[in-house]
Amino acid sequence: MIEYILNMNKIIYLFSLLGIFTSCSDDNSGGNVSSALQKSPVNIGETYNTTTNLIGNVNMFIGFGQTIDVGLPTEHISPAFEYITNIDTEVRSTSHGTISSINYQEESEDYELHIILKENSAYLIIYDHVKNLEVEQGDIISSGDILGVVGNWSDTLGRTELQINLGNKHICPIQLGNDVFIEDHSRLVSTLNQNEITMLTSACLVDEIDE
Repeated sequence: MIEYILNMNKIIYLFSLLGIFTSCSDDNSGGNVSSALQKSPVNIGETYNTTTNLIGNVNMFIGFGQTIDVGLPTEHISPAFEYITNIDTEVRSTSHGTISSINYQEESEDYELHIILKENSAYLIIYDHVKNLEVEQGDIISSGDILGVVGNWSDTLGRTELQINLGNKHICPIQLGNDVFIEDHSRLVSTLNQNEITMLTSACLVDEIDE
């Protein structure tokens, strides 16, 4: 009887440890967000190519919180990372998750994809301006899986955006990035600054933006 009680106590202890570890890695709605973003959605190279004006596949980058269309009626604050790339650049999933919805956008003739980390997750990962899709709604995806290619920006360039929503707020993607994701974007901003393509102090000018 004593041995049975001791064994039950061990089982209860193990379950309590499991609960502690789970609570440390999951958000309150069931989404594991610890370094959830594992790689950039487009290829970011090591060095800037002065012949092609690209670092990897990226020609220009708009940071989170950057003011766009300054002085124009369309002036606004960017709630996402926006990548201007060479045309037909592949768009990759930055994380594991499930495609919860796909929305066609008539104006830009491309798609917006919504991905959740897991069921009931409070975080929503959005890829805007993707075409030639290789996935469908309901697909379970892994980091690095090809979602499609970038939408159109011009005759020679494409674009795509990465946006993270948490409730009624937009969150800077760096907050959910692992070391590789963070280093890629630090190198991207630094390299484009050196070549006078951007004038950013960081990929994230603020941590979050209200909708």
